[in-house]
Amino acid sequence: MRIGNHVLHVTLLALVGLIAGCSSGGGGGGANPAFARSFGDVSTGSTKDQVRAQMGAPDGKRTGHVEPLRKEPPGAADLVQILPPNTPFEVWVYSRGETDYYIYFASGSNAPREQWTVVSRHTVPHTH
Repeated sequence: MRIGNHVLHVTLLALVGLIAGCSSGGGGGGANPAFARSFGDVSTGSTKDQVRAQMGAPDGKRTGHVEPLRKEPPGAADLVQILPPNTPFEVWVYSRGETDYYIYFASGSNAPREQWTVVSRHTVPHTH
């Protein structure tokens, strides 16, 4: 009976570890939960300088214009709900662990690009 209890205990621990590893709480974290928390703390209206101070330099930057059916980059199609069509945007991309993090900057008032603020955030887990 003692061996049976040990096997059950090990199996339960393995199952709990598997569940904890698979659930990311929506924020993704991959191998870097501290980064995921910092990403979660980025708020709408933050400036580029504030994001850079909090998150560091992005791994990449892309630009585009708001379009209703836009498929790339991830999350861009959602911008049509908060910005007029054809509004220019810039997205900063951070790749950490098993997740890519996207931070979108724009201005609804034609402000210079360096004055754009955060309008949206999006995470995409890597698929295997």
